[in-house]
Amino acid sequence: MKLIPFFIMLIFVSLASIYASGYASGCPSGWYQSGAYCAPASTNSKPIIPRPQGANCPSGWHQSGDWCQAN
Repeated sequence: MKLIPFFIMLIFVSLASIYASGYASGCPSGWYQSGAYCAPASTNSKPIIPRPQGANCPSGWHQSGDWCQAN
């Protein structure tokens, strides 16, 4: 049952198209900063989720600055 919140988060990530870019490292690769947000550079941009400071990315994701990006 612990995977259900993670899958809900993945669904949210796949539906979202912009993210607040309040992180020091800016936007991850494949994304660009537009005002205070990160927006996908193309329809092929891999999904991203914010990585809490000091946390690791979930399995199947890699770190890209202050973000986790799908492999």
